[in-house]
Amino acid sequence: MANVTEEQKNYIIRFYGVMTAEFIARQLSITRELVYQVAEENDLRKRIKPVSTSKPKADLSSNEQDCIPPDPNSGGVPLVIDQRTTIIIPRGADPEERRKKFLRRINQVVSARDTSMNY
Repeated sequence: MANVTEEQKNYIIRFYGVMTAEFIARQLSITRELVYQVAEENDLRKRIKPVSTSKPKADLSSNEQDCIPPDPNSGGVPLVIDQRTTIIIPRGADPEERRKKFLRRINQVVSARDTSMNY
């Protein structure tokens, strides 16, 4: 090893398994290739575990009732206002009246915000 001191070599041997070669090289102010060379001479292997990207799975056997989502239409009938808005109205209610009431309420909230922003 031409450019690696004994101290640097010991550092590489100690931390090669848990750090990247680039990081070790930056810490020791040497090139990445020298780190790889020392690792190869000493037959070092990486011990870094891959990052888990999977989400934990639900245990369906413990609470079967909680895993089933409630029916969104159980309390009423869905009424589509526009492409992005759907409301649930009680069964037997007049859909047109409920739609107008909903739009009036939304317009009141929007106009109240506009008024407060003008001050």
